[in-house]
Amino acid sequence: MQAKDNVVTVGVIASNWLVTEYLIMLLKEESQFSAMPYSQSAQTPQFRPDVCVFDRTHLVPPLTEWIRNLRSKSPTTRFLITDAHQQDSTVLRLLAMGVHGFIPHRQLSQQFSSALREIADGGLWMPKHIVRAFVEQSTTRSNRRKLGPLAITTREAHILELVEQRLSNKEIAVQLGVQESTVKYHISNIFNKLDVQSRIELFRKHESQHAAA
Repeated sequence: MQAKDNVVTVGVIASNWLVTEYLIMLLKEESQFSAMPYSQSAQTPQFRPDVCVFDRTHLVPPLTEWIRNLRSKSPTTRFLITDAHQQDSTVLRLLAMGVHGFIPHRQLSQQFSSALREIADGGLWMPKHIVRAFVEQSTTRSNRRKLGPLAITTREAHILELVEQRLSNKEIAVQLGVQESTVKYHISNIFNKLDVQSRIELFRKHESQHAAA
């Protein structure tokens, strides 16, 4: 567990360098944090941040791949995600992936440092109803349909990220190095678990929940 009086090392990962600079700037005045971009060149055994912060907007490669690679290099690193407002099912899926915190873009300036301290100290920074839903659904793992987002496998979560980026089945197959038929199989399972019939329905559901938020 991270002691509160220690400096928390923070790695920042974003597709846009301006976003990276903004996230680092938010912590510049606070001596308890040491933040730097987590670039490809920084991925060495010597750089093991306490917390990695991801801006999920247009993130390449997808978040699932980043987390998998980081865990292999630095098993103790914890993860905080920031993005535009996300529907509950997406945040629940992030929690199931092993993410420790989520902050919408509009709340970054108010919550960022508090969230990092909480996560570095071994806690979670998630809406209470999301954590409650995760615990409740985790007790009924035998009911795959009821689990919804929690029933999605790591591979399916990776593919779902690419679908949400509007990539075609062929483009996803090329990026993952698999057959297009394999992608179709996984997408069919994803739609079944999320109770949608098509990409259009998935996108509409996503947009309607954003509008209602």
